Amino acid sequence: MVKQEYEIERLIDFIRFEEAYEQFYHYKNKEFAGIFTSARFRKNARNTYVTSRYYFKVKWLGFDRNSTTWEPEESIPSAVYLGQFKRLNNLEEHLEKIEVSFELKQKRGYCPLQDVQIVEKTADEPVNLSLFSPVLLDAVDNGRFGMVPIPAGENLNQSSFFFKLNSTYYFVKNAVYNTGTSDDVESLIKTFHHENKCFIQGYIRHENIVSMLDSFYNFDPSSGNVRISSVFEDCPQALRWKITNEGVNWKRMTFDVLKGLAYIHTHGIHQGISIDNILFGKNGQFKISHFNDFTFSKSIDAMNVKSVGVELAPRKYGLDNQFDFSVDIYALAIVALQCSESVLLVQRECNTLADIEEKISQAMENLPSDEDRHMIRMMLKARLLMHQGTGSYRFSAHSLSCWPVLYNSNMVSVECYFLKTMDATPIIDRAYYAPNDSVADVTNRFAAFYGCSLQTDYRMLCSTNFDPSCSADILSRHENFKAVVDNETTLGRKKFLIVPLLKPSVAPDHLMQKYVILYRQELGGFPIIIESPTLTPPELLTLLKREVVSEEYKLREMGLFAEELDNYEDDIPKYSENSFLLKITDLPENAIKSRLSTLEDIKKPLTGDLLRWTEIAGIHSLFGQKNAEPIVKRSRKRSSSCMN
Repeated sequence: MVKQEYEIERLIDFIRFEEAYEQFYHYKNKEFAGIFTSARFRKNARNTYVTSRYYFKVKWLGFDRNSTTWEPEESIPSAVYLGQFKRLNNLEEHLEKIEVSFELKQKRGYCPLQDVQIVEKTADEPVNLSLFSPVLLDAVDNGRFGMVPIPAGENLNQSSFFFKLNSTYYFVKNAVYNTGTSDDVESLIKTFHHENKCFIQGYIRHENIVSMLDSFYNFDPSSGNVRISSVFEDCPQALRWKITNEGVNWKRMTFDVLKGLAYIHTHGIHQGISIDNILFGKNGQFKISHFNDFTFSKSIDAMNVKSVGVELAPRKYGLDNQFDFSVDIYALAIVALQCSESVLLVQRECNTLADIEEKISQAMENLPSDEDRHMIRMMLKARLLMHQGTGSYRFSAHSLSCWPVLYNSNMVSVECYFLKTMDATPIIDRAYYAPNDSVADVTNRFAAFYGCSLQTDYRMLCSTNFDPSCSADILSRHENFKAVVDNETTLGRKKFLIVPLLKPSVAPDHLMQKYVILYRQELGGFPIIIESPTLTPPELLTLLKREVVSEEYKLREMGLFAEELDNYEDDIPKYSENSFLLKITDLPENAIKSRLSTLEDIKKPLTGDLLRWTEIAGIHSLFGQKNAEPIVKRSRKRSSSCMN
């Protein structure tokens, strides 16, 4: 008997072996029964098996969607874009095999999987996603064997439409191009994928990203037209519809979208966040759609930034730095304001750019709390803050999704200055705290938000004013922070500052000395504190350059000078006798912008110089354009916005 060979057409989904084990044996999920068969795991005395860490759900060429199976990664050929699929889902790109012990037939009840050991890692060639362009099936084959075969009688010549298959709705979006002959079809599809990255929705598997379930093409030799069809999961409403008809909790929407952005920002920038491109899925979560302008790049030149509306286009802020993922963070802040106020800042409802700016300002003022306003303000100004020494982690989608304002209404906050490194901009942030939080709890949460080095400890200072002539106290890490804030003697007059404290070596407490470093050239009287065994000034300077100063300044010449503190009453000597003044001696004129003037910029309101509409990144002609997307209606309860 001749053994029949089968060919994998595409990858549908993935799961870790450990999760599949839990689903099948613990939760009795029969979807994964095909993984745990005696043919794959032949019984042995030790009940020990070696298998792939990941299993992939595959569709077989020439078979319909009811014939999908789960296969181990070691059986998946790279030709079906295995590397691209893994990378887009943030999986390690090498093949990983594990050794597991379990009983295939668990007659005595569920037994948790134990002693999972990695036994093999096989390195693969790195994948260049920017060159990724999948091969599509012809519509004829797709009609017979597609994951979502379109029923006969549907008019495929519509630019977009919904259809129903086995009680489930799907959404189809078509793109039509003209080509000479059938020989040009493959080249045209590659060009389409180069310009329109929505195809990656067919590979990304995340609960907050709309999935493309199928894609195929049709070539009409009589007209020379090629129609590329994309089939997406159905999401009942677009965010625009929910805002105008039901109202939306902006915090819930922001949290969901940030989770989706965190998943894709490792690969590139979305450039299409808007109330029309955020949909509400059947799983009860908001999802990101419209990957048409997604770019596999971590930076974009100002004139190449894309936006689906002028109100969503980020400001240049007068900086020369390229744009990055903060493009999406900025747009999401504008979307969040529209949710909170149910005011649509869309082109056809505003006659001038000034109208949009005024609505942004009004929406900010109408937010219910300082915490809400602060988060939106930080998102709008993320790029400005990132390029002034703060670092990108604080404003990453993942970090923003952890802000207490989004999920913990029991926390309150107080204004707090923060210095991540010696030469960083002093950022005005808010320190969140619960009634029982210690100073250490608040400080550690702050450091985690900024992605700070685990080798650097941070301490909180308290003062009436961070001026060289004012005193400052280092707060005890075990002190209750709420008690400090509510202290009647200084209530309303406190300023808090979090600074790095280094302990480069282990020594008994009685041998540790506190060193205070002032950097008045840029930071006014803000101190940096180092705790270490006795150091000479050269040793201290070496330590500073290695542990505190950020990379871009480490090659510059620095001088450390003993600081006379006789003129400062009750100042730094309150907690140290070892004070030095740091000077960067080889700075060209205006090489580093004054930190304090930058601080004043950050304090400015959202209107004014920082939001001049004449300095918008990307295409300026967006304003006034009408929405050319077709309106698709299916029922009164469904959104009229196109979904992709």
